[in-house]
Amino acid sequence: MNMKLIATVFLSSALIISGCSSSKKSSRGTSNGSAGFVLPDYKTETLPNGLELLTIEDRRLPSFGLILLSRAGSRFDPKGRGGITLMATSLLEKGAAKMNATQIADAFGQLGADFDSDVDLDYTTFSTGGLSKDQAELTHLFTTVLMQPTFTQAEINRLKQQAVAIIRRGYDEPDDFADRIFNSTLMANHPYGRSTYGSIKEINKLTRADIVNHYQKMFAPENSILAVIGDYTPETIAQIKKEFGAWQKKTLPTSELKKPVIPSDLHITLVERKDLQQAQLRFGHIGIDRANPDFLALRVANNILGGTFSSRLMNRIRVQKGLTYGISSGFSPRLVEGPFSISTFTRFDKVGETVSETLQVVKELREKGVSQAEVRTSIEYLKGAFPRAFETPEMLAGNLLTLRLYNIPDSYLTNYLRDIDQLKKADIDRVIKKYFHPDNFQVIVYATPEVKSQLEPISKVTVKKYQDYLF
Repeated sequence: MNMKLIATVFLSSALIISGCSSSKKSSRGTSNGSAGFVLPDYKTETLPNGLELLTIEDRRLPSFGLILLSRAGSRFDPKGRGGITLMATSLLEKGAAKMNATQIADAFGQLGADFDSDVDLDYTTFSTGGLSKDQAELTHLFTTVLMQPTFTQAEINRLKQQAVAIIRRGYDEPDDFADRIFNSTLMANHPYGRSTYGSIKEINKLTRADIVNHYQKMFAPENSILAVIGDYTPETIAQIKKEFGAWQKKTLPTSELKKPVIPSDLHITLVERKDLQQAQLRFGHIGIDRANPDFLALRVANNILGGTFSSRLMNRIRVQKGLTYGISSGFSPRLVEGPFSISTFTRFDKVGETVSETLQVVKELREKGVSQAEVRTSIEYLKGAFPRAFETPEMLAGNLLTLRLYNIPDSYLTNYLRDIDQLKKADIDRVIKKYFHPDNFQVIVYATPEVKSQLEPISKVTVKKYQDYLF
């Protein structure tokens, strides 16, 4: 059972999001004509301590897995303590109960398993998986690592050194560095503008007390969902209820998540660095939250703009103009509005033309709308991708957990094929006008100083040094 695949589902699947939590068998989706979709069987119940338990039985293979989703993402990192959630979760497998890092790795390895954690802005996931014959031992090991971390000072020191090295390496990865500049610029003074990794200064300031207190405060049963997947026994479910039932409820801190400030005009920021080999370009503005009712129509619209290889941006910027090898666009919907962004790269002498042409493509889309053929092609593409979201029980679990994270009903999935088929050209034109605003784009150009003269005819340019963004 590939648990890293589960992490990929959380980070990249856009077919997700729901809410439901009572102690009952799931109501399987009712068929809505030939386009209806019926969810595979699963059960959900809530333990006395508030932990929601989601069970998805599948006996086709002798495999077993556990995924815990906690609504404790890096947006909860205290000011001045960026990276603390990632640090805390990374330390779990470095010491728990009476086991050190080597002993934990060996214990999972002897079961043909591993322990994975992934930190996002809105959530954190923990997962493991192996053969069903080892389910009792794997469950106990997973619970021990989650509930009895030791956070030894030696491991903290070692991971802090590694974190600082990773951040420094990121300075020399232009693609990633441009993403961070764009995100911190667009989401300035908002929790979504912070890096999950934190900054070097913040990492160096972290103490063991900081890490222990943060983990104990943020990770709790009442803000978590546990998915049990595969060929499991009633005895294992009883064991899970007993071991996870011992997890104590807490008074969770409240954190009002305000909406990001939306920029009101087009602005270009040139971030200068002399030793770059090519220019990195980012465009965008504030987008949507995941509960937005226009989410599905915007998926269709974004595919037409820059979400597929046959998109308008690819056709104009790569095929017709030869300005780049690749360009893409996308929304990052979250609990509140996340970014809408366009990403590409080009030669230094083509920066101005690439910026102008990209803006023009979005303006034309907004002013003239889309064709019926484009709408149908985008819809068919999304319909074709939909079954792949449920190829394995792990992927089903990923979808159901993420649905619950964002409080989206299961009907999003059961009605997906019907709802997307009902979208018309007028629907897509409407959402494009409502949500695509090239005149409000914040444009980040990460390039050499010489490109400034290409940008000045387009819009006001603010010049900064890349050292200003050394996180």
